[in-house]
Amino acid sequence: MSFFQLGLPAKTLREIRATNTISARLHDQLNKLHEETAFFLQTAQAPEDPTEIQQLFQDFYFLVAAKTAKFPEIHLSKLKAFALKLDDLTPTSEIDSALIHLVDRYLVVLGAHELANSLIYKTIVLTSQSNYWDDVKSSTYGKVCFGVQTLPYRLYDFTSRGVNNTVFSQSQSGIVARIKSSFYALWNTFSKMAAQTAAHLNRNFVLRGSKLRFLKVPLSYIDTEIKEKKEAVQAQLDIHYGQLGLFINSLPVDIELLGKLLECKPERSEVLQKIEDNAESTSEYKATRPPGLVARYWPVLLLLVKYGPSTTTSIYQNRLAIVDWIRLNLVDTVVGFWKNWVVKPVWDMLAILRSDDTMTITSKESLQSDLNSLERMVTDFMKDNGMTVNLEQVHREVAQGDLTVMMSQYEKEIKTPYKSIIQGSLIRSILIQIQKTKVDGAIAISGIDKLLKSQQLLFGMLSVSPSLFILYQANSALHREGYSSKSQRIMCLKSLNSVGALVNREGQDDKLIGDGKLFVETINLTLLSRKIIPSKLQEDWLRDLNELMVASAEDKERASRAVERIWSMYSPFFRRGI
Repeated sequence: MSFFQLGLPAKTLREIRATNTISARLHDQLNKLHEETAFFLQTAQAPEDPTEIQQLFQDFYFLVAAKTAKFPEIHLSKLKAFALKLDDLTPTSEIDSALIHLVDRYLVVLGAHELANSLIYKTIVLTSQSNYWDDVKSSTYGKVCFGVQTLPYRLYDFTSRGVNNTVFSQSQSGIVARIKSSFYALWNTFSKMAAQTAAHLNRNFVLRGSKLRFLKVPLSYIDTEIKEKKEAVQAQLDIHYGQLGLFINSLPVDIELLGKLLECKPERSEVLQKIEDNAESTSEYKATRPPGLVARYWPVLLLLVKYGPSTTTSIYQNRLAIVDWIRLNLVDTVVGFWKNWVVKPVWDMLAILRSDDTMTITSKESLQSDLNSLERMVTDFMKDNGMTVNLEQVHREVAQGDLTVMMSQYEKEIKTPYKSIIQGSLIRSILIQIQKTKVDGAIAISGIDKLLKSQQLLFGMLSVSPSLFILYQANSALHREGYSSKSQRIMCLKSLNSVGALVNREGQDDKLIGDGKLFVETINLTLLSRKIIPSKLQEDWLRDLNELMVASAEDKERASRAVERIWSMYSPFFRRGI
């Protein structure tokens, strides 16, 4: 039942009061009482002059029957006032006696509701304390933190008791006895420390293991204190479990049950007074409550007192630099990422979809001009060297990259290089081949350009994919169920498993204590599953849990079938994402 934490909010407490099995059964009992009262009022003959009892009943019935959709929340002081007035009145007719009987039944139901809520609240507080002490006891870190948190109180308590025992005590013999007792306690402490130290000495009287083993001595005392608190909490919890189990097994309630629960006479005024005293009493959990807020955080408060003013002053003096750092490293980074890596790539991709030819390496006009220039150079070279020129053939071969028509002349000139260089024909041939190389490069670049254009949508998608992936992951992280939600689902499964074990009576507890534990476990399961069970199934979920609680008190086989139905219906919601 680890859901219970210290200081449940008022909304959660109201939800517990409204959805638990006892409240539901008491509400049913109250509605039946309303029906009986309405029938009685319709059939009874009203006198011309109403008596004081009848007038009192009229005021009381107007108060309790104002809202029938919800259980009426009436303060105990008002109920006590009506009870005290009834104690002073004597019925003079059968109608008055019947009205007093109806008021008594209303007082029993309303008082039982307040008593049940008080028991539930105290059980929740004790359960939270039990979980707290379990967490503290389960780790050395928790024990050290608890020791540090309670250190000022321990020093104050030790000092105040010492001063009180030695200064304010009038008996000299009493002072001597207390001093002897103190020395005896110190001697026991040091003797235990010596015994634990000697147990870890080797034959050479060297301490084995950790040299800090002596620090475990105060931890052992803290562990003993925590164990005592845990046992006290568990003993009080068993009492409350038994009371809740008796409550559930005795529905519908009567004044005899309330007298048995409160250990008092079954009389209206005394029962209501006991209920009020029980609701206002905190003795059950006051001695075992965890350290308060100041006690838990006094080291932090001391650090704040010492370093808080200087840190605040430093932050104020450097506020402009801090703002600039935030703007540069956070704001500008986010804005730059959004504009340059999200908006711009998306617009580029949309431009590609609109057949925008902005992405290109070379232009068609550049390649065509190079081809035309090469064709003219080859034609002029052939004419100047007396070669037969066929313009269509030259155009076709140059377009295909074939310069065979002039390569034969180049091969002749290279045999007489000096003469050809002086005449200039070899240099001209070389320049033509350079132009041919330039055309080949342009053709290759044009091919690459065509390939890029055919895949530019893919490149656009690749350019925007990392940014969209980052945004998707960020959005998923914001909306993803965190570790707390997964842990809550696991706790729901554990709670549902505990419900099944309690229904099947697998423990060694008394039936009333087992029913009380089952009742508290169903409340815990209701609270844990608020954000897990879909809203459309919440009403069915609460009804099934209440039916399970009622069936467990009446019929074990029917309760087992109810558990199986709940497992098959709702466990998939708890197993999701685990």
